[in-house]
Amino acid sequence: MTAFRNSLTWRDTVSYAVSIFSFIIRGEGEMSGRKFAEHIRNYCGCSDEKQKVILSSIEKHVVKIEATFKGTKYYCV
Repeated sequence: MTAFRNSLTWRDTVSYAVSIFSFIIRGEGEMSGRKFAEHIRNYCGCSDEKQKVILSSIEKHVVKIEATFKGTKYYCV
């Protein structure tokens, strides 16, 4: 797991998370990164270290995110 955490930047991690999990919030409108992470937690749980790293990166860096059927937009700090 250390190799996963050390090999990616937070931008890589957030990009990965958005591409994998944005379907969960599609059509719900704009929301914060914390709210997005909470949706992921409710959908998938937070059982392993990889998931914890992903959720932490989302909470720390995503300011807002919106997923529509036309695509997903997100802004980071």
